[in-house]
Amino acid sequence: IVTNRSSESTTFNIRIAVDNAAIDNKQYIAKDYSINGYDYIEFNDLEVAAKDVIYVKSANGMVSFNAFGLEATS
Repeated sequence: IVTNRSSESTTFNIRIAVDNAAIDNKQYIAKDYSINGYDYIEFNDLEVAAKDVIYVKSANGMVSFNAFGLEATS
C-alpha cells in the first residue's frame, strides 16, 4: 500500500531487485507514478523472495509504503 500523507500530489518509485541485483529499469513496478493528495494505491499479487529487495522513494518525502504477504518459495 502506498499512501500520500500530504495534501499535494506527488510521484513515487517502487522497484524490486531480484536477489539484490544491481539497479536496472526493468525492476521498476512503478516509476514516477503519480498519486493525488491524501490518496492511497494498492499493488497486489507481487511475488518477492527472501533475497529480493524492495526499494521505495517519493518525490516529497510524505509517502508511506507498506508491504506484507507470504514469501515466494519457487
